[in-house]
Amino acid sequence: MLDLLPFSPTWVLVGLCVVLLYMYMVWPYSTFKNLGIPGPKPVPLLGNFPSYKKGVNLFDKECYQKYNKVWGIFEGQQPILVVGDLELVKEITVKEANTFTNRRGFEGQGELLSNGLTILKDADWKRVRSAITPTFSSGKLKQMAVLVEKCADNFVSNLTKNADQGVMFNLKDLSGAFTMDVISSTAFGVDVDSLNNPDHPLVANAKAAFNF
Repeated sequence: MLDLLPFSPTWVLVGLCVVLLYMYMVWPYSTFKNLGIPGPKPVPLLGNFPSYKKGVNLFDKECYQKYNKVWGIFEGQQPILVVGDLELVKEITVKEANTFTNRRGFEGQGELLSNGLTILKDADWKRVRSAITPTFSSGKLKQMAVLVEKCADNFVSNLTKNADQGVMFNLKDLSGAFTMDVISSTAFGVDVDSLNNPDHPLVANAKAAFNF
């Protein structure tokens, strides 16, 4: 039967393999089109990764301006629904939080970070969320706002001082010190002022704990 073909059976198999490979590379890319969700055209197998070369923030801004507040992209063959509507984000993360329990996971988080609220899934996520929710009531957040504002003023003052003196500084260290001040004041009631007192015992022990 194969002898009746006008070309070699080998080329038939090669062509079939090419077709199947192409179908494998592009089959997920109809996901958002079938749902009526707009988005940039993906590259076979790579998705929209090539567009990231211009900068993720610029790519997201471009998509927001072109496709409005909801669009779909692909990281490789993984479909990603991007939501830029603040009201819809609030609906998902607050009112429908029990429905959208799981977040996107990343490998290599480590044992410590793998137990974070944004990493936990299903029953573990609900258990931890119910335990910490009372801590972030509106009344307690108002009390914390004063402490956070004080830390922010100190942070800005430090940046202004460095700018006036024309000295170079490590933004990562300053941001880490600001974060430490906020956590120590709101969670432990301790005024560390790690921006100006980097040798404080709490700061030193915290650095040692996160020095993997």
